[in-house]
Amino acid sequence: MFARASCAILLAVVVFTAAPAHGENESTRHEAAKALMRRGGELYAQGAYADALKSFRAAYELLPNPKIWFNVGQAALKLDDEVVAANAFSDFLDHTLESADLVSQRRIAREHLSELGSHLARVRVEVHPAAASVRFDGHPLSGRATFAAPGPHEISATADGFAPEKQRLEVRAAELRSVPLQLQPLPSPPVATAPPVRDVPPPSAPAVAAPPVAALDQPAPAHRSRTAGWVLMGTGGAALAASVVFGVMASTNNSMLTTVVNGDPLEGVGIGPGLTRPGDAANELRSRVSRNATISTVALGVGVVAAGVGLFFLLRGDPPAAASPNPAAISF
Repeated sequence: MFARASCAILLAVVVFTAAPAHGENESTRHEAAKALMRRGGELYAQGAYADALKSFRAAYELLPNPKIWFNVGQAALKLDDEVVAANAFSDFLDHTLESADLVSQRRIAREHLSELGSHLARVRVEVHPAAASVRFDGHPLSGRATFAAPGPHEISATADGFAPEKQRLEVRAAELRSVPLQLQPLPSPPVATAPPVRDVPPPSAPAVAAPPVAALDQPAPAHRSRTAGWVLMGTGGAALAASVVFGVMASTNNSMLTTVVNGDPLEGVGIGPGLTRPGDAANELRSRVSRNATISTVALGVGVVAAGVGLFFLLRGDPPAAASPNPAAISF
């Protein structure tokens, strides 16, 4: 191990050999990063390794120069954070070239990494899709490999359009572990399709609400017809008129019969042809009186009965016709 002063000098060399920046903005960031690196070197020389580590990391955020990883590794090693130190030294060796100004730093980084690798595990994550975001123990894993202390760990990966994947593992010292993570694509959302067009029947007339069943069960008031009454009244009137006519005829024939019987002359009576003798005329007149009187009597009786029944129907009305059953009130 180098002494504290020599380490501070090595740290300063990394800053001052950084490539010059181009442009005003780049120049400003470069100067700020150099200031942070100088401050980190001073804190490191004073033994304030935690503050020195923060200063080195802040400088790397401003100016991502891989040489700064050597300073980060040195400060983390002083804090006994072997995992951070091993990752920093590994990144430093992987991203810098063999050059005259880095000979000492690369040799020191290799020595530290060889010692740390003997009691740390090396985990390499092979994830699909390659653009997935990977976390190791909850911390972002920028590369695909990391050093890890022996014991249990958790690796998780996420990517747009894929289901997240998580895997637990336990590693041993000096172990090199390759961990494959295959993310499964999420199912495609269902494509919204228009509902099938169906034939719409033309609008029908609004249905008329049926009356309650209880109302249908009740018979409607019967309407009594008076036609039969008028017919009977007419028949009765005609019969009475016929009775009067035949009565008059019977009375006339009876008067003629009286004339014939009493010996009055028949001239002008007009009984009928061939009735020249008084006896024949009397017999014919008697027959006519009897026939006409009978017809008049029968017609009178028929007229009185028909007129009476017709008058009764007119006052009361005909009996209603039998109503057909209401289909709505029939139960099956």
